[in-house]
Amino acid sequence: MRFDAAWAQFLEDQKQRTGTANWKKHEYLGRIYLLPELGNTRLSKITPNMWRACIDAGQRNGLSRRSLQNIKLSISAFVNFARRERWEIELLERGDLPITKDAPEANRKILQPVALKTLFTEDTIIHWGHVERSFFIHAWRFLVLTGLRRGELCGLRNEDIVDGVVTIKRSVNAQQEITAGKNDNARRSFALSDAAKAELDAQREMLIGMSIISPWVFPDEHGEMLNSSHLSMWDTFRNQHDLGCSLHELRHTFVSVVQNDVPPAAAEIDDRPQRRYGYVRRIWTCRQWRYDTRGKYRR
Repeated sequence: MRFDAAWAQFLEDQKQRTGTANWKKHEYLGRIYLLPELGNTRLSKITPNMWRACIDAGQRNGLSRRSLQNIKLSISAFVNFARRERWEIELLERGDLPITKDAPEANRKILQPVALKTLFTEDTIIHWGHVERSFFIHAWRFLVLTGLRRGELCGLRNEDIVDGVVTIKRSVNAQQEITAGKNDNARRSFALSDAAKAELDAQREMLIGMSIISPWVFPDEHGEMLNSSHLSMWDTFRNQHDLGCSLHELRHTFVSVVQNDVPPAAAEIDDRPQRRYGYVRRIWTCRQWRYDTRGKYRR
């Protein structure tokens, strides 16, 4: 069995057994970094150093440490698949595929204090020459206040919020497929801060005013399940208001809330800020600023 033929079978298996997004990620990494290095090499001849050459190719291409880890995960998934097929292939051991220490970390941006204030005080965009209120303004603010992923926000239904507590039960990927979430920690519950509750109330009022009835908390303009690509209107908003942070990076923006914003039951649900952003007493923004969503910030 040669690698190119085996890889095609692996992709077909992934396509049948996993989500579209996962299959497409493997397909892309294989096409760009694995197949050019290994081609029609026999599986039995592939050594750990040959796999490592694929990762090195990614590093030469300027990939971040996270992206190099993704190549490594694709390799491991393929080797495990080959083992289950009982193909002759050398198994990998711990340390066979190291990521070098000089691999660059991805640079993450977050909204700075002035930009945060703008996000919570401005809500208009210029669209086709007309100033209009952004339909997604409350969704963007909710991402900042809760740290939700875009797919989690798109998959949020009204019944998922009870007594100020949100339970994440599903996520929507770029292919509009409903999934269980990115990882095992994705399914979680957390209490909303007063600021987040206020945004939910404003979102509901906006939908009522537009005569939109939907089971989704943040639907599209027709009341249907939101496609995360529609949230990319953020690029227009951030460029017009000089915010600088990408849509994905909104969830990395930590917003401080005062302690009395925390419902009494919050600590019983989840007291680890790394699992849920927004209801701890105080979180450092860029380790320099603390921000209050009412529009005040200070060192």
